Amino acid sequence: MHLPSQASSIPNTHVIIANNVIINPSGYKSQWQHLSIYGPTLSKAVKLPKTVLTDVDLVIRGNVWWNGGADMPLGLGETTGCRNPACNATQLLRDNRFNKGVEPRLLDPSTGRFQPAPGSSLLDTALQALRLSPLPAFQWADVPGAEPLGTLSNQIWVGTDFEGKTRGQVAPPGAYV
Repeated sequence: MHLPSQASSIPNTHVIIANNVIINPSGYKSQWQHLSIYGPTLSKAVKLPKTVLTDVDLVIRGNVWWNGGADMPLGLGETTGCRNPACNATQLLRDNRFNKGVEPRLLDPSTGRFQPAPGSSLLDTALQALRLSPLPAFQWADVPGAEPLGTLSNQIWVGTDFEGKTRGQVAPPGAYV
């Protein structure tokens, strides 16, 4: 198998992208695709492994994407990463919402109010479909020195939103209730 060589390949491990709202309003979209997850590459850097991976323990779930139309490609192919049992096209489409249903409406983005609007699909159909297992615990792998003080668990329930409003155990993705 021939691996491409990249000038600045940086490996990623244990990355979690969960419970986010990613919206490009109607009339706007990413140029080519939703995601760019690179496949294995050869590194020229002295202190990196020869083969660099970007999808080791990559978790992408519980997110709502609204970006272009139904024809917007996911961004995975034969040479990309995220082609393993834990991260693949089937899993991404099952555990996230890419341009599905009605466009999510936000309260008033022009004034900085990015909360889901009442009756928005973010509060209705998307949430019922995003009931997922708990996120894995945070890890400090291959980091020299002691772990920082604090709780490294992703199981902590955040009881309030960005504005301090009480959040239920099941709440919409994003910073606002």
